[in-house]
Amino acid sequence: MSPTTLVIVEAVLIFGGVLVFAVYQLVSVRRLQKREGDRQDDKPER
Repeated sequence: MSPTTLVIVEAVLIFGGVLVFAVYQLVSVRRLQKREGDRQDDKPER
């Protein structure tokens, strides 16, 4: 393989990994916010 091809493959893998991690974190935060919102709804109002 030529060095240029290796650089492109490495860049795609790195950016792909970062993108997957970012999506995972966004889903995790939304899930946590929904869970916290459900807890707030269960508390009686004063």
